[in-house]
Amino acid sequence: MAYNKMFYWSDDDETYITNVPALPGCMADGETIEQSLKNADLMIASGSVLQKN
Repeated sequence: MAYNKMFYWSDDDETYITNVPALPGCMADGETIEQSLKNADLMIASGSVLQKN
């Protein structure tokens, strides 16, 4: 399943942050946009952020 992702630069953390709005609490960081997106994908793939109903 594909999820929309939003990324932004954080001046406070000096890194890129990726947020997955459909998965509350799913945020990842990285030194580059690509790394931040990849880290978010890894979190999704691990299932650690998926809610079970």
